[in-house]
Amino acid sequence: MDYSGDFGLDQDDSEKHIGYLAGKAAPYRVKFYGGSPSLSPLKVKITSPKDGGVLNATPISVTGELTHPARVWVNGTEVPVANNKFSVSVPLTEGENSIAVGAQDEFGQRDSQNIRVTLLTKGKISGTITDSATGFPLPSAQVEITDAINLLHKTTADAQGRYEIGGLLPGRSREGDQGWI
Repeated sequence: MDYSGDFGLDQDDSEKHIGYLAGKAAPYRVKFYGGSPSLSPLKVKITSPKDGGVLNATPISVTGELTHPARVWVNGTEVPVANNKFSVSVPLTEGENSIAVGAQDEFGQRDSQNIRVTLLTKGKISGTITDSATGFPLPSAQVEITDAINLLHKTTADAQGRYEIGGLLPGRSREGDQGWI
């Protein structure tokens, strides 16, 4: 007579008794040596850049670490892993970008982490034009600024004297304009 069946081991069980195996009246004893290895959960952690970060250059280096050896994908592309760490160059587009890192170990365990970063390679300047004597807004005032590569940007203030100029490259503005843009 053949007997087959499943039985479980508690994590600390090193010996389990199985009774009446193959129609025999006496219990059989099966001993497991070395116990059952505990498998720690796979965890992936993006170490750089930080979630919510604002960056001003592309591509960026995405780095991270794993709790134990696994394959890693960044935005769907498999990347090399060495000593449970990964690093890969990722291009960004202007504005908000998602970075998705997934990992899978040899036991089929999976983990992932998603972050968002924002690429701002161009800035903007805004404000309100007022009359220096009265403090009242100056509607339709002409506003000009020269950016770091000598491009002139112009706009006209609205009825409340407000203006905004976008698409400015980082660096110092030309003489007569204030500070960093």
